[in-house]
Amino acid sequence: MHPAVNDLISRIYDCAVEPSGWDRTLQALRDHLSLAYVGLSVVAFEPAKPPRPVLMRGTDWDADWIARLVGAIDSLPGFERMRLAPLDQPMLFRDFVGAEVFDQSPFRRDWVEPQGLRDACNVPVLQRPEMTAMLTAWAAQGRAPLSTHDAETLAAIAPHLRRAVLIGEQFAQARAEAAIGSNLLNSLATAVFLLADTNRITWANDAAQALLSDAGHLRAPGGWLGAAASAAARPLGEALAAAVARMRLPVLR
Repeated sequence: MHPAVNDLISRIYDCAVEPSGWDRTLQALRDHLSLAYVGLSVVAFEPAKPPRPVLMRGTDWDADWIARLVGAIDSLPGFERMRLAPLDQPMLFRDFVGAEVFDQSPFRRDWVEPQGLRDACNVPVLQRPEMTAMLTAWAAQGRAPLSTHDAETLAAIAPHLRRAVLIGEQFAQARAEAAIGSNLLNSLATAVFLLADTNRITWANDAAQALLSDAGHLRAPGGWLGAAASAAARPLGEALAAAVARMRLPVLR
């Protein structure tokens, strides 16, 4: 595999942890293939309602044209067949719907041509009954038509996009659950500290932060929990060590 593609795959997995990197990653894919636009779109499907994009990440493009695309999905030739295509199957637009059908379509006349675009390749990345996620790559009129090699490169990246999206969902759920836990602990009037590495504070609720600010009994130089009075340092250390020992799980042999 081309080194640039390996680098792209690494970037994609980084985005699972840090979603702000999606824009830069899609730009790198766009530049590698000399494309005009690359986007990752999630389209929702609801009974008796038109398809509705719920998330669109993509490279720099005119926001007004992207907004118009939302209302133009129904006029996109072959879209229903396209969204039900097998995962990771690259679909060169002109080949999939037929060059004549595409050239005569209102979608080409009203959305593609005015922007100086030529053709596209779509790859289904994720499919659920209520939504489809699709990687879309557009070529400009001044570029050579999208090739089989271009389509194969996009198809090779698609499984990694899917895994990154799914991993990102798990991270988002974990962050939401952590936020709920933090809010619950912050609502307590009792000070709560989470400690690691022999009294190193990893988290403290609002009551604990207030206790440290008061500095009457506890202090945290460099993030390490300790007693404000030197005479209390040893008893506090022993109490914390005993608490950790009680919580430690036995090792199974």
